[in-house]
Order: sequence, then C-alpha cells, then structure tokens
Amino acid sequence: EKEKEKERKRTNKMGNKPSLRFGCGTPPNKRPGYRKRVQHLKSERVKVGFFSQDSLAVGKSAIIQRYKDDTFRPDFEPTIEDTYIITVKNVVYGVNEAAGAIAGRNCVLDVWDSAGCEEFGSFIENYIRICEVFVIVFSCDKNNESLEGAKKFLERIKRNKDIDKLD
Repeated sequence: EKEKEKERKRTNKMGNKPSLRFGCGTPPNKRPGYRKRVQHLKSERVKVGFFSQDSLAVGKSAIIQRYKDDTFRPDFEPTIEDTYIITVKNVVYGVNEAAGAIAGRNCVLDVWDSAGCEEFGSFIENYIRICEVFVIVFSCDKNNESLEGAKKFLERIKRNKDIDKLD
C-alpha cells in the first residue's frame, strides 16, 4: 500500500513520471549530456598569419580574398597590414570515438595579412609569437629568391616559437 502511495505521488495527472533529478527547474547546463549537445555549436578561434620574407606581390592578399569572398582582384594594391575575421562552418577536428561519427565545429579564423617587408619587423615578430597557423607564401616566377626567402622565414618562425620541428 505504501509503495502505491509513493508511486501515485511521483506520477502527475497525465500519468507521466517526471524526472525526479532533472526537472524543469534544472538549468540546461546542469542537465546530463548538455556539453555533448552544445560542443559542436561552440567556435574555436585560431590565429592565422600569411607571411612572406621580403617578397612583395606574391599573392598573400589574393589568397585571403579568394578564401574569404570567393573573389579575385587582378589589380595589385600593396598591403601594409590587414586583418580579417573569417568563420568556417563545420570544421572536422577528429572522430568522436564514442559515437563513431565525425564531429565538426565552427572555427573563427583571425587572419593577419602582413606586408612582407623587413621595415615592419617588430610587428611581424609579435604576430609570430601569437599566431597558431602560418601560411608562408612565395612566388614561383622570381627565380629562387622567393623560395629562399620562404625558407628563411620558416627558420625565423622556429626561432621565435622556440621549436625544432613544425608539423
């Protein structure tokens, strides 16, 4: 008889048994599985730098513009410094092992377009320290100068980041 009374108290008028632990008054972030449900909605912020060593007009800004707006401007305008914020939807970061499915999240890229000049060395050193992704751009039509400059810049990144190997 006592068991039936307890059961009746736990059942609402519609005959449904409400969750005793996680009722309507429980904040959403305290409910089970909340983190898994919203994790894919959160955005990662990644700092990306487009660089070249002493090379003007190699296409850094054109690459960024193509990626950002899917446009190409054939005219050349020298860049001192530009920054862009680009949101990339559903970036695949890895495999969700529990579900066996690929998990994707939004990624916000803080893109810095450098001048590629030694005149702005202190700016470049600062950005090397804070950037997480580096895109080193060089020209194929300028003999080996541009490629050698890219190699020097890679060494500069290694020196400033205090690393021996880059992935």
